[in-house]
Amino acid sequence: MLNGLDVGGSINAFSKSVGDNVEQPSYAVVGLQAGYRVSDAVRVQLSLNNLFDKVYYTRIRYTRNGNYYGDPRNIRVTLRGSF
Repeated sequence: MLNGLDVGGSINAFSKSVGDNVEQPSYAVVGLQAGYRVSDAVRVQLSLNNLFDKVYYTRIRYTRNGNYYGDPRNIRVTLRGSF
């Protein structure tokens, strides 16, 4: 039954960032992934991104603008097939 199952994970770590009067300490974002080959033609995959719902900036520039938050925790399900 576990034949065709794939599991994995990721850790993206970033060092401290400094912008114009804006500072972000170092942080890490964790992801998990599981996939299953239902048949030779069909595969389903589940991805969980930002497992711990870390709040962080993906870009730091200025105090009032140019600072963009990273994605919150999210789940994506993908179904791929060749029909």
